[in-house]
Amino acid sequence: MDFLFLFLLFISTYFKCVNSIGSESIISGLGNIFQAIGFSPQCVAESLALCERSLVSNGTRNANTPGLRDTESVLQPLENLVNRPRNCADLYKSGDQQSGVRIIYPFSCCIHRFVSVFCDQSTGGGGWTVIQRRKDTEVRENFFRKWNEYKQGFGNLSSEFWLGLDNIHALVDDQLMEMRIDLEDFEGEKRYAKYSYFDISDESDKYRLDIGEYSGSAGDGFKNRHVGFPFSTKDKDNDSHKEHCASLYKGGWWYDQCHISNLNGYQHKGAHSSYADGINWHPFHGYHYSLKETSMSLRPQNFK
Repeated sequence: MDFLFLFLLFISTYFKCVNSIGSESIISGLGNIFQAIGFSPQCVAESLALCERSLVSNGTRNANTPGLRDTESVLQPLENLVNRPRNCADLYKSGDQQSGVRIIYPFSCCIHRFVSVFCDQSTGGGGWTVIQRRKDTEVRENFFRKWNEYKQGFGNLSSEFWLGLDNIHALVDDQLMEMRIDLEDFEGEKRYAKYSYFDISDESDKYRLDIGEYSGSAGDGFKNRHVGFPFSTKDKDNDSHKEHCASLYKGGWWYDQCHISNLNGYQHKGAHSSYADGINWHPFHGYHYSLKETSMSLRPQNFK
């Protein structure tokens, strides 16, 4: 503990000689060092806080001792490093209960790696991290894209977007998530589908889909047609059909032979003559009606 205390004191002194950007970089690196040698930043922060309280209560040091103040300047960013929100539910529980664009840190491998997301804190009790949204805007987003674009994400978080398969995988990687899908047609009717569990694998397994039990008013748009299937795009044909589903139906999705939902399809305005290439949810309007608005959102199963 004496070593850690002196080490942190040294780092805090060094902070005084660097700018704020450098400090944040050092803090991130410091967290990685602690983890590499077997200490978590939270453990270090809590242990040093306990040590400080003991020293003050025993009269060995007082709360105004410069060394303690310097160490506190290190502990605070370390605590922030530990408490960074992994999803919108964490933000909701911390008191940030307004919907909008926020920063989260979903990657367990890289605690300093952040993602900008849209948080829905009003629908169904809040806490939802939105991973997809379609809207009837004047300028529509193109969802007929290639693999790397679906991997990384695209669009405008305040309008239409796809969060990115890597980011979605990070959200579900070590936490059980439920999913909510909200749908609206051009006549103003709204429906929703909720799934007790949602998971996708990583890129090495082609972001294969697993999904739980359905409830809601929209009808089950996944059933057994998409569960267990990898993701496909116009340049990556991973479906089980003799033809290329993503090219046929103008989107990126977990196609089998081929779909009963196609929320990343082409943005027709309502009824369309072409077969199943729109923003379709077969139980709600079938294959010849493209929905006006959709959203797909994730929340931890244990959210209360």
